[in-house]
Amino acid sequence: MKKIWQWIIIVPILVGVLIGIYISINKQIKISNDNDKIENVFGIASSKMAKISKFYSFGTSLNVEGKIEGISKDNFEGIRIFVTDGADYNEYYNAETSFKDGALCFKTKDINDSIDLENIPVRTILCFSKIKVK
Repeated sequence: MKKIWQWIIIVPILVGVLIGIYISINKQIKISNDNDKIENVFGIASSKMAKISKFYSFGTSLNVEGKIEGISKDNFEGIRIFVTDGADYNEYYNAETSFKDGALCFKTKDINDSIDLENIPVRTILCFSKIKVK
């Protein structure tokens, strides 16, 4: 009788541990697949890190403001905000620019004409800035 109780306790614990391992492996595979999607979109593009100073929504529009260090005013031609999920959704948005203290400052244009939240599918979305230089 004692052995039956041991098996009744041990089997659910083993099943729980195996389910936990399965879930964590699936999450890790999903993260690596997301990274592969990003690399497929951008290839080996050069990159700089942007600091987002403000983001806010107005109605169904998402507005973003930030700056990028190390962009020279002499070489700069234009910037666009690129919103993607890495696979199906890819959209470009215009941005206004200025230069302060050796940094390129940008913000999405017009409150109602910025990133449209109604057209973005519900899933992980990534925002990038695409800078054109001479």
